[in-house]
Amino acid sequence: MIRRAEITIIFIIIITIFSATQSNAQTIQWLAAKYPEIMINRSYSHDKIVALTFDDGPDNKITPQILKVLKEKKVNATFFVIGINAAKYPDILKQISQDGHVIGNHSWFHASNYNRDSLINEILDTEKIITKATGQNIHLFRPPFGNLDEQSLIALHDLGFKIIGWSSDSQDWRGISSEKVTSNIFKDVSPGAIILQHSYNNPKLINTISALPEIIDRLRREGYTLVTIPELLINAGPVVVKINQKTVNFSEAKCSPKIINNTLYCPLRTTLEKLGVQIYWNEENKAITIIKNTNIIKMSIGSQVAFVNNRQVFLENPPRIDPVSGQALVPIRFICNSMDALIDFNKNGSHVEINIIYDTQNINGIFSGQLA
Repeated sequence: MIRRAEITIIFIIIITIFSATQSNAQTIQWLAAKYPEIMINRSYSHDKIVALTFDDGPDNKITPQILKVLKEKKVNATFFVIGINAAKYPDILKQISQDGHVIGNHSWFHASNYNRDSLINEILDTEKIITKATGQNIHLFRPPFGNLDEQSLIALHDLGFKIIGWSSDSQDWRGISSEKVTSNIFKDVSPGAIILQHSYNNPKLINTISALPEIIDRLRREGYTLVTIPELLINAGPVVVKINQKTVNFSEAKCSPKIINNTLYCPLRTTLEKLGVQIYWNEENKAITIIKNTNIIKMSIGSQVAFVNNRQVFLENPPRIDPVSGQALVPIRFICNSMDALIDFNKNGSHVEINIIYDTQNINGIFSGQLA
């Protein structure tokens, strides 16, 4: 009976994931923008740390081979397990924990749609299996396919769960080559990344195993330290933007402020309109013009050449397009400096507060986040 149910779950995962991946990646991006302290898609630390995560296990084929590689490479990862599989393979679930890995919750059946009550019941049932087999009670949950509604998010938060998404998707479930698995990961790797892979009984995942040693070695060659999700969360504090003491809600932009190459980037229109500037966007040339009083800033997406009051300046980190939301992101410190704003950096633990005061308009803004 359990065997038949297990086959059904695998079939559902394979069929549904093809249509769910892109739209639900946008869903978790939106939730992270609106609830940055609950929905975690990455850490905002500028330290070179990343977390390997594996979904949908355990099983007795793929998971043991992944554990073997991780043990050989002395890496601890995070496994988001499905309840029905955890109940089927308690010894492997226990081995994951004994090897030093963290176990998160990925629901009981991995269905594509849930109502709030059925989802919570599944999560609590899975949590019981995890705790019974391993003693772990860490309260991490990753929504199946990244699909989660706002009510369920809040209810899970009230139960003490952190909701974990991802920022780098290997797409290993597609049965792609080990080289493609690797390139998919490194396309989106940056400090604080959460890397998504899988570990259930699917022959297509054989390249997950073959790619894993090189993924680990390359991350280390590039200076990254591999950590578990709880270790990553220590430095996961999101960038919070406050203007006139009011927190800016970035959910409409479907994109939150982020630190890239030690530079704080903010969604263009959502941030700057609240700072009282005029913004002009040229879609054809991907050009941005920002006007505040007598100051005029001109720059373009991807270009390191900008103009401030017709004076050419060099941008080490130019404006860019967020790959998920499609929103323009701008280097906020450069813009504020160019508008004669007084910027004061105040360290507060792992956060930085930036106070912006305009001489003529007396507009105050505080940007809280992590900067180099």
